[in-house]
Amino acid sequence: MEVISFDQAKEIWKRVIKSSDNNTFVFELEIHKRLLELFHVGPHYYYIFNCGTAEFELLDEKAETIVGYKKEILSPRFIFTKIHPEDLAHVLNNEDTITEFYTQLPLEKMLSYKTSYDYRIMNAEGKYIRLLQQVTAIQVDDNGSVFRTLGVHTDITNIKQEGKPVLNFYGLNGEPSYYDVKSKKSFEPQKPLLTRREQEIVKLIMDGYNTEEISATLFLSPNTVKTHRRNIMSKTKTGSPAELVKLAILKGWV
Repeated sequence: MEVISFDQAKEIWKRVIKSSDNNTFVFELEIHKRLLELFHVGPHYYYIFNCGTAEFELLDEKAETIVGYKKEILSPRFIFTKIHPEDLAHVLNNEDTITEFYTQLPLEKMLSYKTSYDYRIMNAEGKYIRLLQQVTAIQVDDNGSVFRTLGVHTDITNIKQEGKPVLNFYGLNGEPSYYDVKSKKSFEPQKPLLTRREQEIVKLIMDGYNTEEISATLFLSPNTVKTHRRNIMSKTKTGSPAELVKLAILKGWV
């Protein structure tokens, strides 16, 4: 599913390309200028993204420290395979909305916005972290094509542990800003495997609670808790609490 989603994202990004790319673009000075306009609230790394090829043309060395993977394998396609399943549709819908926003902007305003939204990805340790993605265009042409963007990924795990990705458009150079933008619904989120009650029980199991303690904490009968535990084991295809806890951490269910 992740590879298909990345290919769908590539089709979205291609919509901002209306003419041939100018490969002689010199962006060093523009990068430094734009980096000053991006707000960092924690550990972060920056990158240059080519909208036509859907590849990084430049990737900050700090990416390895933040997500744990070697720089050589950190491509946009690889990152898509690590996005939390519940966030994948949000990412695609946000990218679709951002692309539509840029295709409707007058040429003179295309360098006057940055976008931001957050999502979860699995790091090299098998744990989900939350990244804030901020992006601004750094190369456009007279036809309104966006060839390259500058992005920053910031680890905001300690700031935001829960909630859906929030999409914002920040106006630069006096342009208006738009907050908590409702993205298009071209893609449907994947439904969680576990119900909210089952997630609560898994969290308590992870904290070392037994059936009687879970029963007292959630004001449920022991038999109801046992039924929930059987259903959880069946859904997750796990055979022991230890196996369940390991899988819950890996999948980010709680």
